[in-house]
Amino acid sequence: MYTIVWRYRVRPDRAGEFERVYGARGDWARLFAQGEGYVGTELYREAGEGDRFLTVDEWRSQADYDRFRTAHAVDYGAIDRRCEEFTDSEECLGAHER
Repeated sequence: MYTIVWRYRVRPDRAGEFERVYGARGDWARLFAQGEGYVGTELYREAGEGDRFLTVDEWRSQADYDRFRTAHAVDYGAIDRRCEEFTDSEECLGAHER
């Protein structure tokens, strides 16, 4: 299993939109579902911090994720640019294998 974790600080007035786009059935998950090996996405809001979130994206393997990123680079970039307005910061906390 290949897992990628991201941390976001979300603009308070955009939190609802952020949750819809980044949640398990949001725009990102629907895009990822087009790739072979995508397992799912989980969205967490940090306890006590209404503007901080984590996303956890799971793939069967890094190779599956890499193939997806190559095949869907244009769509990935378009969603990424559109979502920049929701956040004050984003940071990839890393990719992990198990």
